[in-house]
Amino acid sequence: MAEPISNQEEKLKVGFIYNFIKLTLPVKPIEDSYHLCMVGNSSLNENLEYLNKQVAHGKQIEVINVSPNSNSLKYCDSLFIGKIAKKRQLLTIIDHAISQKVLTISDSKHYLSQGVIINLKQLGGRIRFDVNLTVAQQSQLTLNANLLRLAHNVLK
Repeated sequence: MAEPISNQEEKLKVGFIYNFIKLTLPVKPIEDSYHLCMVGNSSLNENLEYLNKQVAHGKQIEVINVSPNSNSLKYCDSLFIGKIAKKRQLLTIIDHAISQKVLTISDSKHYLSQGVIINLKQLGGRIRFDVNLTVAQQSQLTLNANLLRLAHNVLK
């Protein structure tokens, strides 16, 4: 029996996120493990747990659910941002991520224009993604050329 489409879509998005992590060179040294943090509400939060113990940049990924304050965000190597109720709080999270050189990923409609680096979306029944190259450069992250080539849109 086939899995529900939404569950298949979520697993596919998690696969995309894993590849985004692998195809983005971090600036800061990675300590014991690669920390993929989650903040906000998203249907992906539970499925991101599948990335625990996977390997990226020679380290095991550890998925951590964090609160939206800057103290807990300082441990993140990448950050998946779900729905954040207050725009001001979202902008604070993104500003902190840029200053800490953290890869930001979301699947929320308007977050790319708010400063998220990679945003997943549905287009024509397929999962696609857009990249905000300006913010990636501000964060001093190097995105693999293949990642940029596969992006639906690249904001410069």
